[in-house]
Amino acid sequence: ASLMVEQYRVAATRLILMHTEKKNVVTLVTSSVMGEGKTTTAVNLAYILAHDLGKSTLLIDCDFKRPMVHEYMGVPIGPGLGDVLQGGEILENCIHPCEGVPLWVLPSGSPTIRPVGLSGIQYVKKILPDLKARYDHVILDAPPVMPLADVNILSGMTDMTAFVVRAGGTSQDIAKKALGTLGNVAGTAGIILTQVEMEYAPYFTYAAAYVNEDSETRV
Repeated sequence: ASLMVEQYRVAATRLILMHTEKKNVVTLVTSSVMGEGKTTTAVNLAYILAHDLGKSTLLIDCDFKRPMVHEYMGVPIGPGLGDVLQGGEILENCIHPCEGVPLWVLPSGSPTIRPVGLSGIQYVKKILPDLKARYDHVILDAPPVMPLADVNILSGMTDMTAFVVRAGGTSQDIAKKALGTLGNVAGTAGIILTQVEMEYAPYFTYAAAYVNEDSETRV
């Protein structure tokens, strides 16, 4: 019932409204650098899409250098993408259900065989068309754009890019540089501003605000 949760509901609802003509939607969640609330945003959007809006949703942890989705969602880190990539598991065994909601999680995989470099991102790109056809929404918790724009490989296959910016923590120069590095994203793009101080709501210090809903990404 908090203001912060309500703002995530607003963002999730806008995701749906922006793609009413599509049955299956892939949303890429990324940021300039680590620590901006990217994973928190991806997890909350996925949960609200499933719990509040009744959409079958798959949340994929594509941040292989610093995977956190499994901790937020309370599922094992493996088996996951790395286990499939190394041939140790089939994909179906790596998609973990969340009890009581139409939400599934595909974690990064066992730490000992976690994908390195671009191999994991390339594999996600390979399996994404099939996964997209099976779920109403697929949420990708992608790596930060800087210093390496691995996320560029995925951006061309998404319907929506949600660029997370930490208010008061990320300078406009860094955000603009990251957006420039990301290049032309496919589909619709927007910015989710996190850790916004709400002067009119002293009991809720932080909230997330969705600030753009057209096809142009801007800071």
